[in-house]
Amino acid sequence: MAAQLKGVLVSRIAQVQALITKLDSCSTSPLLGHETPLPSLRCSINDFDLQRLLSRGASSRVWLVRKRVTADVFALKAIKIKRGRQKEEQRVDVRVEQQILMSHSSSFLVKCFFSFYSAQHVFFALEFMPGGDLAAMLSACGCVQEAATRFYVAEVAEGLRYLHSHNVIHRDIKPANVLIAASGHVKLADFGLSTSRSRRKRCGTLPYIAPEGLREVDILQPTGLDLWALGVLLYELIVGVLPFHGDTPEEFLADIERRSLQGQGVFVPPAEVFASLSPSATQLCQALLAHDPAERLGVDSFASLSGCPFFIGIDWDRLLEMAPPFVPDLISPTDAQYFNGCCPPVDTLPSFAGHFPPSVEASPHQSGRIGSRPDASPMGWRPATTVNVEQLLSLTR
Repeated sequence: MAAQLKGVLVSRIAQVQALITKLDSCSTSPLLGHETPLPSLRCSINDFDLQRLLSRGASSRVWLVRKRVTADVFALKAIKIKRGRQKEEQRVDVRVEQQILMSHSSSFLVKCFFSFYSAQHVFFALEFMPGGDLAAMLSACGCVQEAATRFYVAEVAEGLRYLHSHNVIHRDIKPANVLIAASGHVKLADFGLSTSRSRRKRCGTLPYIAPEGLREVDILQPTGLDLWALGVLLYELIVGVLPFHGDTPEEFLADIERRSLQGQGVFVPPAEVFASLSPSATQLCQALLAHDPAERLGVDSFASLSGCPFFIGIDWDRLLEMAPPFVPDLISPTDAQYFNGCCPPVDTLPSFAGHFPPSVEASPHQSGRIGSRPDASPMGWRPATTVNVEQLLSLTR
C-alpha cells in the first residue's frame, strides 16, 4: 500500500514539475487567446525600472526600461487591452504583430526579445534604438541630403524585401517607423498594422496610403502599398514635405489623382521641387508613386528596384558594412535625446543639424529656424494621422 502511494506521489510530482516547466516557457494571454512563446524566465512589469516614455499611440506606449536583475535595456511596448466589440479586432492585430516579431529575424527589422502580459496590457520587449527615428530627424533638420536619403531608403527597401519575401505587408511605412540604431543603420518598427497578403483590412497613416488603399476595392498587388509609402518617404526626406495633402481621405485621393492625371498616371511634382531634384531621384519618386499599382517599381521583383539609377553606389550585399551618414553621439546606454518629445531643443542637438543641414537650394519652400514645420506649408504639409480608412470613408460618404 505504501509503495503504491509512493508511486502515485512520484507521478504527481513529475506532472507538477512538467506543468511548471511549461508555464515557465509559455504563457496564455487573455487577449491573444493562445500560447505565447517566452524565454525561460517569466516576468512582469515589476521586473523593470521605467526610465522614460519614448512614444505613444492610440492604444500603446513605448517605454525605455532597464531589467532589474540583468540591467539589460529594452524598449518596452505596452498595448492596452480594449474592451467590448473592439477587443476581437485588436486580438487579430496583436496576434499578427506578435507572430511577425517572434517569427521573423532580419538586420533591417527591430528585434523582439520576449513578450508577456498583465490583466490590462500585452508587452513586447523590443530592441532599443537610441538614435531616434527619421521623423525626429526631419523635425530637427527640415530635410535630408540626397546622399543620406539614398542610404536610408536602401535600408528600408531591404527590410521590405525581407517582409515581402515572407508574405508580410508592413502597411505603415513612414518616418516615425524607421528607427536609427546606435551604429547609425536603420530598422523598420511597429508591425501593429501589418498584414499577410491574404488580409484585406484597409488602414495606415493617411498621407502614406496608396490610392488603392483609400478606395473600397480589392488590393491585387498588396506589396504595392508599401512601395507607394516608400516613394512618399523618399520624397519627404529629400524635399522636407509630403507630396500630397488634404484633410480627409477623399481630399488626399483627389490630390493624388490630380497630380497623376497631369502626367497621365505618373506623379508630377511641383515645378520648384522638380527643378531641385536630381533626375535619378525624380525617376524613382515617379516609379514608386505610379498611380497603377501594377506599374509600381518593385512590384514585380526587388531587382527592378535595387537596380534603378538612384541607388548607384549602394552595395546591396554589403549594406551593413557601409558607413552610415549619421551616427548618434550617445552618452549612456539609456540616452534617449534623439527621440522627438524627449530630446532637448534642436539648437542643442548639433549631431542632427551638423550632419544634415537644411538645403535652401534644394528646398526653396523651407523657411524659419531649423526644425520648424508649419501646420500648412505652401507645399501642403499636414500633420500625419493614423486612421482606419474604412471608418473614415463611411463618415465621408
